[in-house]
Amino acid sequence: MKHLLLTSLTILGLSGCALYVPTTAVMPLVKARQEAELIALVHPSARLEFKAAYSPLPHVVVSGTGMAGLWTRGEQYLRTGQGELGLGGYWLLGRNENWLLNTTAGAGLARVRRRDCFIGCDELRGRYGKGFGQAGLAYVGGQVSTSLTYRLSRVRFSQVLDDERPIADFGLFRHDLTLAVRYPLSVDNAWYTQFAMGSSFSSRQPPNDFQPAGSPSYQQWYAGGLPALLMSFGIGWQPRPRPR
Repeated sequence: MKHLLLTSLTILGLSGCALYVPTTAVMPLVKARQEAELIALVHPSARLEFKAAYSPLPHVVVSGTGMAGLWTRGEQYLRTGQGELGLGGYWLLGRNENWLLNTTAGAGLARVRRRDCFIGCDELRGRYGKGFGQAGLAYVGGQVSTSLTYRLSRVRFSQVLDDERPIADFGLFRHDLTLAVRYPLSVDNAWYTQFAMGSSFSSRQPPNDFQPAGSPSYQQWYAGGLPALLMSFGIGWQPRPRPR
């Protein structure tokens, strides 16, 4: 039955019971020294995410992300606490400097517990750490801004339990691709809304019908390798730098 469920989830591109819960891999639109941005995001799976970025020096940006899964009642739930830190650079491109290139490297930690019910219930819990590198390109318009970001993460899972059955520690690569659009809410463009959507998928190959459900490759793909669709909506603030 799990093979049928996993096949359906793969076709739909949903994360299902996967332990890996991606954050929104969106490049910051910080483009000058002393610029900063703060944004609060909500996900359909009852997750809240907060992102911040600041440029202390020209072409240097420091960023951070925090995520929490809300405690919802019922048979199904997703409870998570995550944190990320990143350090990167940015460059304005084009004749009118409307294009922004950003690169970031960083690391993060996460703790996840989730229970999904589909012809029976399955529960996964555990921890993972990751190191990541990402690159993004954005068009910063006078009103609407659009960005496309790619992230490659090396994820290491530990203390994983599948319905109280331990899974040996393992690692894999994740690929995230995210498209984000920002719309201004104020005349000075300091306040804005952001909508983001994308996908996250693993370098690990899915199991075949010849691999039993208890095999390590099957367990690891089920716990960390399932593909996922990502959507979020939020409100952000980008205050104007103080006069120098």
